[in-house]
Amino acid sequence: RSWRQRAGLDAAIAQLEVVGFSTGVRMASKFAGGKFPLTTERSAMRYLCKELWTILFRKQADRLQVDKKGNYIIHDNCFRWLEQLSGAPRGGERQA
Repeated sequence: RSWRQRAGLDAAIAQLEVVGFSTGVRMASKFAGGKFPLTTERSAMRYLCKELWTILFRKQADRLQVDKKGNYIIHDNCFRWLEQLSGAPRGGERQA
């Protein structure tokens, strides 16, 4: 039986979030390697957009912004993992 079947959907989602967060922290720590001080939340997010994004996706994020609630929003105009969900043809072309 899967984790979802044993513990339920909410518990499975919570566990997935914990695994994702801990994996992200370990990757950021490993790749930062002391060359980029992550002393503030903003410096950590800048590192994510400039360095870690490049390692993971072979390009920098296009833009980083903060909304009125203080949430960080990362813009990537060509995020390959979601391209298939957009409904737009590849390469930005429109079909007649």
